[in-house]
Amino acid sequence: MRVFTEEVRLPVAATDTYGHYDPSLEIDDVLVLEDGQPQQIRSIQHLPANVLLVLDTGNDLGLKDTKLTRDVALRIIAGLNPGDRIAIMQFATKPELLQNWTSDRAALAKVLKTKLNSGKNSRLSTAIAAASEQFRETPPGTRHIVLVTDGVDTPGVFNPQTNNWFLTNGVNGQNVNNSFPPAAFQFFLGQVGDLPVAGDWNGDGFDTVGVFRTGNSTWFLSNGFLGVIDFKPFIFGSLGSLPIAGDWNGDGIDSPGEFTPKVGLMSLNNVIGAGNGIGDIVFNFGQSGDLPVAGDWDGKPSVP
Repeated sequence: MRVFTEEVRLPVAATDTYGHYDPSLEIDDVLVLEDGQPQQIRSIQHLPANVLLVLDTGNDLGLKDTKLTRDVALRIIAGLNPGDRIAIMQFATKPELLQNWTSDRAALAKVLKTKLNSGKNSRLSTAIAAASEQFRETPPGTRHIVLVTDGVDTPGVFNPQTNNWFLTNGVNGQNVNNSFPPAAFQFFLGQVGDLPVAGDWNGDGFDTVGVFRTGNSTWFLSNGFLGVIDFKPFIFGSLGSLPIAGDWNGDGIDSPGEFTPKVGLMSLNNVIGAGNGIGDIVFNFGQSGDLPVAGDWDGKPSVP
């Protein structure tokens, strides 16, 4: 059987040296190689992006602020190109299309300021299915979904004597009062005496776990829930230090840190590894006997 291909369409995004969109792309600016051989380019079409904002307004715990969701959506819209088409969908118990495809920024802002409503639950899978339907009439290569959600952290436990982990996703993804949530993941990782750590080690939006070996300050990190070490073990810390993990520079990836309680010293690394062995960010905070914790206490962007 032979298959003859008359045209192959390749979606391309052109940016300048500063990462800004470049609308002046021409045929002579593009080189396409197949098996090392240049291919003929017959035409270039400048197509606007179709961006669907999917906004999580579920508020089962009564903690969500739709004002923050609106402000984030407005900032995303402000960063898009003038010709891009944008649609807005919110979801809680069910998805709701608030604004169909438009390039009218004023109309989009009005929708965000007047039509966002919080509701119980956050049914993400239903929202994604509904979002995919909105792209039926849009050209391939121009379709983009931007999901704005706070996510919900749920707890887990680690037994340092048996190295057994039990992680729960709560009840339907929520922490519910007076409930008995099942363990979504159960696995073994670590050895006797290890301390547990958790973080998003690869920026995929999922928190996973690891252990810190106090005897030699070695970190063992996993990207899944099968007890498999996915990163080369590394040493970061000193004798008597305690582990702490967080996104110290706002790049979407959690990385290790150590707290030395004897002198109240925080040493934070911006890489998954030993780095320079000292820490990219080092400062004094706390005192003897304290325990370290990490979090985004102000909710502000990392970039001024």
